[in-house]
Amino acid sequence: MQSVDDLLVANRRAGVAEVCWPDVQGSPRAMAAIPLEHQGRPALALYWSQWSAARELASCPVVAWVLSDRRMAQRGWQPAVGFGRMKLLVDEDGSIFTASMLDQELRKHPPSRAFADSPLLRRENWWFLPRLILMLEPILAHAVGERTEPDSHGILAVGSVDANVSVDTVAVDPNQLSGASAGPIACTSLGGRPPQAPGPAVLLQHDFSVPDLERWGHRITAGRWDGERLEATRGPDPATPTPVLPPPPGLPERMRHHRELERDTRRALRGGIGSTGRSD
Repeated sequence: MQSVDDLLVANRRAGVAEVCWPDVQGSPRAMAAIPLEHQGRPALALYWSQWSAARELASCPVVAWVLSDRRMAQRGWQPAVGFGRMKLLVDEDGSIFTASMLDQELRKHPPSRAFADSPLLRRENWWFLPRLILMLEPILAHAVGERTEPDSHGILAVGSVDANVSVDTVAVDPNQLSGASAGPIACTSLGGRPPQAPGPAVLLQHDFSVPDLERWGHRITAGRWDGERLEATRGPDPATPTPVLPPPPGLPERMRHHRELERDTRRALRGGIGSTGRSD
């Protein structure tokens, strides 16, 4: 896979993506996301409570859009990574998201169905529909190795002095991660383009429950890349060297998550970021 058109096809068929970008200090950051599409471009639809992340992504000179996990993908999907800038579209009343992206999210992210799977639910959970839409304007795309083992595969992102970011999918030894604060971590490319230049780096590992995507486990290890190994300076508990899925939530936990998401999103909508024409 070499072209931007190939990336767009892969994104349409993908179930999960990873997004990597440099922060204001040039250090890379990474997160897992649901890959949607708007106006023919890869897109995120963040909640209004994620305003800080949306603003940072929109201000980055380059963002890497990684499609590396076959799970939840449609037939014909191929791994890929694309690079470009992100354009922020503030959807104050949710009309753009509802018309262009809601059906995609309901298909790719089943937990969203609890909030917006019918006109009645959408009316009741009106705060769920306003979104911060980030569209990727890809200028470059190339193939990347597929991740097949959540415990030992990850996405390595390396920053540079010119606020750029290099990305590759890599295999690591979980035994090294169990002592990540003590020594360098060897990272073997899964068939992509390993970052050559040294710089600040982050290793993202994540796992999720299939097919409901209700449970996610993330593991972030930050450090410095020397061209072959990651010298970890910050990471999670060394006793958990792999991303751990939480247990299936019960009804009280689901209700608590619903209340927290509603509270945080309503607070952001009231906070002057924009106006939906609604009141509590």
